[in-house]
Amino acid sequence: NKTDEALKNLNKVIEAKPNEANLYLVRGNVYEKLANPVDAKGVDIAKPANYSEYMKNSEADYKKSVELADISYKNAASMPVKEKEEIETFYSTALFTLGAFYFNHGAAIAKVADKITDNAKFAAENAKANVEFNKAMIPLEKALAVKSSKDVLYALKQIYTRLELSDKLKGINEQLKN
Repeated sequence: NKTDEALKNLNKVIEAKPNEANLYLVRGNVYEKLANPVDAKGVDIAKPANYSEYMKNSEADYKKSVELADISYKNAASMPVKEKEEIETFYSTALFTLGAFYFNHGAAIAKVADKITDNAKFAAENAKANVEFNKAMIPLEKALAVKSSKDVLYALKQIYTRLELSDKLKGINEQLKN
């Protein structure tokens, strides 16, 4: 419960080390948690007044983490195997985190849409959710290309199912069998 202090410390460290991708990933996570608070039992509570600001900050930090990790990944080809694997793992994690950010935002919109009984309003909200799912697909597909993981495969399976991308879904299902 010391998020303000944590943010101040992260901001200082980022100022001193502006090219450390992991710092942006951590700060993005802090902002996302501030935007989506939960009680002691893990149940969602009311969004803060500055929800949009926190979400924008979180997205920006996740994108910056991906950008910096991408640079490291492109330079990893000539590195020793262990270092290269660590960079691949982090890059995949950063991509997955950005994809999960969009996915979760889309899922929250879809959850609200499911309660709408007016067909036109439902369709409009559902379209907003699908925009987020499409945004999630891009970094998740890159994460899969960098380093396959069950988490990425399952997230893509959900997106492909929702967006009715049957050819892509077939490919994911094949990978999940193996």
